[in-house]
Amino acid sequence: MHRFGFLVGIQLLLSAMACAQFSDYEMWLGTGIKQRVAKDWSWSVQWENRWNQGLSWHDQGLVDFAIERRLNKHWNVNGQLRFSERQEVFGGYLSRRRWALRMNGDWNAGPGKLLVRMMLTEAYEPWTSVDSFNKNVWEPTTRLRCGYSWDWNDHWESRASWEVFRTATGSWSERWTTSIGRPLASGMDIEMGYLFGNEWYENDPWRSHTFRVKTTWTLQDWNPRKRPTASAVWKSGERVRQSTKIECPPCRIEMLRVSEVNSKNDSGDYIEIFNTGPSACTLKDWRIADNLSSAGFQFDEVILPESGCWLGYEGGRNSFEFGLSADGESLYLIAPDELNTLELQLLPAREGLSLSFDKSGVCRYIEPSPGWVKTPK
Repeated sequence: MHRFGFLVGIQLLLSAMACAQFSDYEMWLGTGIKQRVAKDWSWSVQWENRWNQGLSWHDQGLVDFAIERRLNKHWNVNGQLRFSERQEVFGGYLSRRRWALRMNGDWNAGPGKLLVRMMLTEAYEPWTSVDSFNKNVWEPTTRLRCGYSWDWNDHWESRASWEVFRTATGSWSERWTTSIGRPLASGMDIEMGYLFGNEWYENDPWRSHTFRVKTTWTLQDWNPRKRPTASAVWKSGERVRQSTKIECPPCRIEMLRVSEVNSKNDSGDYIEIFNTGPSACTLKDWRIADNLSSAGFQFDEVILPESGCWLGYEGGRNSFEFGLSADGESLYLIAPDELNTLELQLLPAREGLSLSFDKSGVCRYIEPSPGWVKTPK
């Protein structure tokens, strides 16, 4: 699987060199920032410069503004507005605008994710008057992309995709892409990719080989309500102070119960894990995740007393970062040996209620009571 992106790139390069009538070599350099502003909403800004004609001609500079909303576990919708300046043949730059509406989907498949994007775009010159708006010729482009992404390890991610374009005039083109990416620093990622573009049904088809480098800064989630609550250990509704002098055996999977989950709480999503065993134990190196292909959140030395619970809020100190879907999803409790995994299926969220699991793993709705766990039945 690791060789997939490399082999696809080599195959595309050889086929393009064998049949191209005109080939161009391009370079795209970009950077951007993004931030989640609510559970299902986020925004991003991306700035990019592009060179073509063998990297000798500055084709354009552009800035993209986008707003995105997560619809459910698999789909999100994205609206984008692009401001670009494209260099003209006889000097100077021509201002252009482009709007785009995108539907993005992803599904777990094998070691990675299957990716789908459906996109509708329209480019136009800036409107200076009602006449300029009326004179504009509308020629929207429809695009469909299918791809696959997977993580090599905790640092590297690979992607491969194929995308087809169709304009309102009936012309067709395609783009093949392979890329790798990794974190550079806290909140900063870099992605390097190769794109092969190809026109269809043209007497003199244009093909391009594009090398792209993009960095992205991810800002801390913006929450206007208050700072995320730090994780803590509770017993009978009171916080339990952790002591580094106490030595406890590791928690066993039959001792643990997810006693409460809430994805619609005013203070943020939270998860509560309860110790049903006869004595204290430690959660060190246990993990919770909403996807087996991701690292999720790994516990440090957390001691759970008998009939005590760990309560963690999304984004809080020493707590998990992934969000819980209000539409229902899977939640995993994974032992340090990676062999024992408890899979729990969350029901769709209901306003004013939490979810809890009994000893047999059956999910039910309960009144919220974070930090206060009733004796399990």
